[in-house]
Amino acid sequence: PLKTCANVITGSTPSKSRPEYWNNGTYYWVSAFDMKEKYIKDTLEKVTQKGYDTCRKLPIGSILYVCRGSIGVMAINSVECACNQSICAATCHENWDNEFIYYVLKYCSENIQKQYGAGTSFKSISQSTFMNLPIPNVPYDAQVEFRKFIEQAEQTKASLNKGMEAIEAVIRSLIAE
Repeated sequence: PLKTCANVITGSTPSKSRPEYWNNGTYYWVSAFDMKEKYIKDTLEKVTQKGYDTCRKLPIGSILYVCRGSIGVMAINSVECACNQSICAATCHENWDNEFIYYVLKYCSENIQKQYGAGTSFKSISQSTFMNLPIPNVPYDAQVEFRKFIEQAEQTKASLNKGMEAIEAVIRSLIAE
């Protein structure tokens, strides 16, 4: 289970009715809107020191996983931050590669939604369910090798997509002539 690989917590939202928590904030506060890329470097909303003091802080390198609504939207924080309560955050233990776990969760996301998502108006998974998601127990060196393989595959895929876009642009330009 994930809980044997990482500490897992959910986030919290400082009260929006308390302006001293939000006005002119400088501390990163993550919501699903900030999770458009693999790494979070900035957030749309920021909280003040007072607001941040009410939050659970996430160390750099934590895996942030949306567990309510858009199950499976995820990212890794490149900055210390806090997050809202719809996000579970996993901070890996020693001998666990955070990017290995990121890729396991990413490529199992559809299955996680189908198998564990519950609710009628929108699907969610509980923190307890998230903590118990199965993670392959492989040696650290194999985790790093797997991560490197996936990263190379994603780079190749991105290059192929750029090539396909260029070919389509040429075809469109030839047709337009």
